Amino acid sequence: MIVFVRSEDSKLEKILEDVQNVRLIKHEALNFYPSALRIGLKRAKYEKVLMCCSDDIVTVDCIVQIILGLEHYHLVCGVRPVLKQGLRVAIYRWCWHKLVRLLFNVGLKDINCPYKALLCSKAKEIGYLESDGTLAHTELIARMKAKKMKVAEFPLESFHLDSEEAESYGLLVLIWTLYRLYKLKIQIFKAKKRLSNESDFHDAWASTIDVNHLLVRENFEAVTAVENRFALKTMGDIKGRRILDFGCGAGETSIYFALKGAKVTAVDISQEMIHVVNQLAEKWKVEVDAKIIIGEDMDLPENYYDYIFGNGVLHHLDRKKAYNEIHRVLKPGGRAVFIEPLCYNPIISVYRLIAKTVRTKNEKPLKFRDLCYLRKLFVRVEHSEFWLATQLIFIYFFLVKRINPRKERYWKKIITEADSLTPMYTKLLKIDNWLFKYMPFLKIFCWNTVLVLEKGV
Repeated sequence: MIVFVRSEDSKLEKILEDVQNVRLIKHEALNFYPSALRIGLKRAKYEKVLMCCSDDIVTVDCIVQIILGLEHYHLVCGVRPVLKQGLRVAIYRWCWHKLVRLLFNVGLKDINCPYKALLCSKAKEIGYLESDGTLAHTELIARMKAKKMKVAEFPLESFHLDSEEAESYGLLVLIWTLYRLYKLKIQIFKAKKRLSNESDFHDAWASTIDVNHLLVRENFEAVTAVENRFALKTMGDIKGRRILDFGCGAGETSIYFALKGAKVTAVDISQEMIHVVNQLAEKWKVEVDAKIIIGEDMDLPENYYDYIFGNGVLHHLDRKKAYNEIHRVLKPGGRAVFIEPLCYNPIISVYRLIAKTVRTKNEKPLKFRDLCYLRKLFVRVEHSEFWLATQLIFIYFFLVKRINPRKERYWKKIITEADSLTPMYTKLLKIDNWLFKYMPFLKIFCWNTVLVLEKGV
């Protein structure tokens, strides 16, 4: 059900906030929208419905948000601004339309009722619209939904003009707009290239994996798998719980959780890695729902997962976007646990420089300043560090065993060779424990940190 109001109604909003499947929408076109919905949206179900009214003129910031939204949707609908009148305003608006179309191949439709951005490549699939006015907006969305295109509606930030003077729409404003939009185009290009590189790299890696050689239980039970054991202990009893293995890779963690009785969803950007996960699940005779998904935009239900787990994945992503998505799909009261490398240790920094062929170019190890943003999203943010003196095992691999870091992944070797490393690791671990107790400030130089994030109820 969708409820329309002309103005804010706090009492009605409070009544409806606990009612499922009800949307409260403030909209001036109160007389038109109910009939439009009955006619145009019979076949269409909104994935996201958030609308607002505004007397402000849409700025370049609004366009930026819309263009970014089109990275994940085919159509984005935003605020319904009431634009100032005048020739210069019309020219200014026309120039925006043309700039956006030139740079992004995106058509801006009906900037004032309501503001819409549509991918030009999808326009031909929709065809001619028979309706006009408010009905045209509804018919457009209905047709797109019928063709299973992705549509989003959300309020956008806008800029209030205190003055209606014409000079507010001068040449400098248009030049600044062009610069902002061009900069955005470069950002989008880099983001697409990063995602493509990540996918190609992990596809190539997956093609070399033999599922018969993958270690599932050892990944948590080997003496050197200290972070995984700590993460599992933090999560508690996972039997019957919904767990999202975020950036699952070959799926050893997904299979281990499934063996423990969890309902596991494994997601990764790499199609070939997902294929490996399915093969591994078949070998161990467990059920895992494996999906190809981009971590910054997960096509997953909100407030759904009891736990989210990730090992070495956040440093591959646009972290702020990933944090928002993690918060969205996590249940209220649910926990997210991530094992991530830190950027401060000189030994690991040298290792990263040498081991370029077994890692992607886009990796950016975690910094503690990330915690500031996380604390805005989650009610509980904790971190525990591991591998300080124990990092000497890496030097042992390089200088004594002569293992080439360009050909073999050291972080895999510490699991596959855990039995032979146990005596050395146990002694070094005692040194770590002593250092952490008496000189805790040294934790910043650890190799890995385990983040524990809890969503508010």
